Amino acid sequence: MYIRVNGVELYYEVVGEGYPLVMLHGNREDCSIFDTSSSVLRERYKVHLLDSRCHGRSSDGLLTYEILGDDLISFVTALNIERPVVYGFSDGAIAALCAAVKRPVLLSDTVRCQHFPLGYKISFPSSHASLLPIDSEQIRPPHAYRSLSEGN
Repeated sequence: MYIRVNGVELYYEVVGEGYPLVMLHGNREDCSIFDTSSSVLRERYKVHLLDSRCHGRSSDGLLTYEILGDDLISFVTALNIERPVVYGFSDGAIAALCAAVKRPVLLSDTVRCQHFPLGYKISFPSSHASLLPIDSEQIRPPHAYRSLSEGN
């Protein structure tokens, strides 16, 4: 599916049912990096997988972290996604933080991650073996945590 926000067409997919979760990929990736993760998370969450501008199937446009944060705000607002948890990987984590700073009550929580998502295929030296993928227990509905608006 596509949605027009901030002068660009953003590609997104929605899978599962439950509490809303938006997943944002890192630089030079697209939402397909979350295929394995979303297949697990869809059992408990309504997962929104978004291709950032200039990535994947989304259109090109000016690219800054602030603009990526604005795109997230516009995406959540346009689709009336009520207080989602946002999982951001790498640049997606920075975009989530930019959105949370601008609109702290829009999101219920952010999960900022530098670890590789479940199913992410990469080769790295054995010295980096401690980098573990995400599991579904790392993302909890907001009732398990204080919300951003409460000063969390």
